[in-house]
Amino acid sequence: MVGLLRFWFASGLHRHRSNAASMGIGHRGECNRPRVRARIWLCLWLLLLPVSAWSLEVGQMSPPYQARLLDGQTVTPAQTRGKVVLIHFWATWCVPCRTEMPALERYYQKHRAQGLEILMVSMDDEGDLPKMRQMMEKYSYPGAWYRQSDFKQFGRIWRIPISFVIDRTGVLRQDSWDGGEAGLDEGTLEQIVTPLLAGS
Repeated sequence: MVGLLRFWFASGLHRHRSNAASMGIGHRGECNRPRVRARIWLCLWLLLLPVSAWSLEVGQMSPPYQARLLDGQTVTPAQTRGKVVLIHFWATWCVPCRTEMPALERYYQKHRAQGLEILMVSMDDEGDLPKMRQMMEKYSYPGAWYRQSDFKQFGRIWRIPISFVIDRTGVLRQDSWDGGEAGLDEGTLEQIVTPLLAGS
């Protein structure tokens, strides 16, 4: 991975220098430097990601996690083994997140007896925790706050709403899943998650 990043950066730098030369601009010219600096920062950010973020792969074992629920309990993969787990990242300020929550609740109520577990992980700032707790009171699925939980092995959560689905054996079946244009409605959940519940 490091070698690939070095090649990508070097090829981009060479391309920028060539373009600048054809325009009569030196490689230290103002037209060049912002793009080069952007590549430098992107490479540094990518190199600082946890190694496991690169290896997260559908069909392989899910990375470890620890969710501290709002009621103080802790959930780990060992405790949910044998269940289908949908880990959903959301926030109170996210309109699509709020839109999906009722559908997730209905789906949870319909299938929880079959071994479905939904973990709603809030990405809210500390100042929004009262609002988050108030919203979660409307739903029966468990909630957690990301700052009191450990999902580092899932990589950087840079957009929400987003979900990860883990089957009964602990294998990752959906990575960074957003349900497509329709979002996570009941039809999409039935199509993608319900077949996993049918497995023993």
